[in-house]
Amino acid sequence: MMWGMSANHESANPAIHTETAHPRASISVLVLTNERAHARVIEQAIARDDHRSFVVTYRSLRAGYEHGDEGAVDLLVIDAMAPTMDPLHELKRIRNQAPDLPVMLLHANGDALVASRALRAGATAFLAAHEVSTLLATALETAAAGERFVSEDVMQGILHGMAEPAEDETRIPIEVLSDREMMVFQLLGKGKCPRNIADELGVNIKTVATHCNNIRRKLHTPDNRQLTRISHDWAQSRSTFTPGESTYHHRHHV
Repeated sequence: MMWGMSANHESANPAIHTETAHPRASISVLVLTNERAHARVIEQAIARDDHRSFVVTYRSLRAGYEHGDEGAVDLLVIDAMAPTMDPLHELKRIRNQAPDLPVMLLHANGDALVASRALRAGATAFLAAHEVSTLLATALETAAAGERFVSEDVMQGILHGMAEPAEDETRIPIEVLSDREMMVFQLLGKGKCPRNIADELGVNIKTVATHCNNIRRKLHTPDNRQLTRISHDWAQSRSTFTPGESTYHHRHHV
């Protein structure tokens, strides 16, 4: 185990495990994270809420969910806010360890494609890093009750992605790609070379080459140069949609 600690509303010291005196029953939350800075952000977001009671335990992603947690944890939170993480890979890994618990995924940004796939892969809730400070407590309570939660902006992005393309656009069937292939395709679209992608995903370059070959086959692309071009065009087309800065957020059932 890399590190582990517990925290609550009352204490800024993450090593102390106590409960706040609220009349409502506490929600037991297990946060899986490798970043102490992220743990502090999560703790501060929870501390801002005066109407709910949470008992939060922090553990490394590698340690994950343990058999002893069964019955003692109401909700799992996966911290995938580090930009170099593969959030869908972590979600599936933890989901295998705890198939029945509600799981929230915290992501580096509000990527609607990742959010949509995360929800299909079993996530109960999805929050972008910039939404944690304002929406985390509400999202935790909603997810612990077994209800789905995404922000208004993420939902708008998901709906935008579901819209049919214009008649003069050539639609790229991104849904045929596996989650890992989709991550590689996204990184190619951001201008990353195979070596950079391998480093970012924590795999060897041969694995990235295999993913690229599979993507080319599924998208009927003749070579890597063409693959790079269409991934860039796809990334550009997605960047044209920018969700409005909404101050009104609510829970969505998806």
